[in-house]
Amino acid sequence: MAMKLQKIVIPAKAGIHAVNLSFKKIFKDWIPAFAGMTACAGMPMLFAAPLFAEPHAFPVPFVSKQHTSIFFSDLPGPGNIKIFTISGEEVIDLPIPPGQGQIEWPGPLTNSAGEKVATGVYLFVVDADGKKSTGKLVVIR
Repeated sequence: MAMKLQKIVIPAKAGIHAVNLSFKKIFKDWIPAFAGMTACAGMPMLFAAPLFAEPHAFPVPFVSKQHTSIFFSDLPGPGNIKIFTISGEEVIDLPIPPGQGQIEWPGPLTNSAGEKVATGVYLFVVDADGKKSTGKLVVIR
């Protein structure tokens, strides 16, 4: 995946007020999330602008008393999502059908054997349309 890098060097003699104003001026229109960040004078900063949205899971954390399913969205194309325990054991393999930008891991969140998954941290790997990305999610029973 190609990324465009932008390098900014703020002079070391600039006061922190000037640094923050420069930083906000440069990034307020480019990426709104950067508008409240601060920078250090004399320190180069590199920022990469992603070319596509990364797949992600929600709600995180999944609380069984409040939620019914976990959804995976911003999926790049057909493929699969593999969910693993923190120790690397595969929990379930969810297929991503063609044309679906979002899929659901329906409650009560079971593994491939049909057993409810336990409270814990889980890792997921999205392998779709030639792209791989990873993430984590939390289940609270």
